[in-house]
Amino acid sequence: MKYDESRVYTALNADELKLGSEVIVADDMMELKHRVKTGSKIETLYEILDESSEYRFVTSSRWALAYLVSEPDEKKLKWIDLEIGDIISNEGMDCMIVSIDKSRGATYRVCVIASCGQHWLSDSDLEDWEKVSD
Repeated sequence: MKYDESRVYTALNADELKLGSEVIVADDMMELKHRVKTGSKIETLYEILDESSEYRFVTSSRWALAYLVSEPDEKKLKWIDLEIGDIISNEGMDCMIVSIDKSRGATYRVCVIASCGQHWLSDSDLEDWEKVSD
């Protein structure tokens, strides 16, 4: 992959990067350039920590630098797009988000409540839903 400096995100511009983006991460520029040129270790950005954090980018771990490979697909709903209290809908059934599991490696991330009870949804389950309101 060709290295493009305009795709590098640091603590300074971290908030410009969209959650769910595919990124290559590292803690120093030399390692970041190497990983980009070899196209290795592409990960999903799950969280951006606040300005008091040295390692703001959260994937499978925390990192100081991120290189944007691709932005998230806007069409599919992802758990990172949701907050507690949001309403989501699937085939006429509306549910409210009551809990979100942000821990790494979680299979079922979003807990919803509806007239039929409380259920946990996985990332792939959410792809069939749409966000109705905030």
